[in-house]
Amino acid sequence: MPLIKAPLADIKEDEHVPEGEYDVRIQKATDKESKGGNNMTECLVVIESTEHPNALPMFIYFNYPAEDHTHFDFMWRQNIRMLSAFKVPFEKDGFNSDDLEGATATVFLKVVPAMDSDGVDIDGEFRNEPVFPRLSNEE
Repeated sequence: MPLIKAPLADIKEDEHVPEGEYDVRIQKATDKESKGGNNMTECLVVIESTEHPNALPMFIYFNYPAEDHTHFDFMWRQNIRMLSAFKVPFEKDGFNSDDLEGATATVFLKVVPAMDSDGVDIDGEFRNEPVFPRLSNEE
């Protein structure tokens, strides 16, 4: 194969952004099974910032626990927080995960240590984690 010309010297690694409020978009949503055997939707979320063109993408997870799961209420509360932030329509009995892809939100991103697949901090590396607003108890 001949030489493929490309500006390889200009390619930079993605980086976390400073803590603050950012516009984000769900670029891809994939329905799958969690490590615990429950259904879930894994979402690749991109930070849309002209100030930070190499913003590190993040993953968020909509977990769908069985009713007897220890953290059932907590997991569904977090799902509703994310649905509300991304303005994804939902009813009292559920939502359509097909509506996630392309959804946008403005959320606060905090900086946390990056972790490997075993949950151990990777020395000196960081990532962003979204903070979703708490639900109002008013109807």
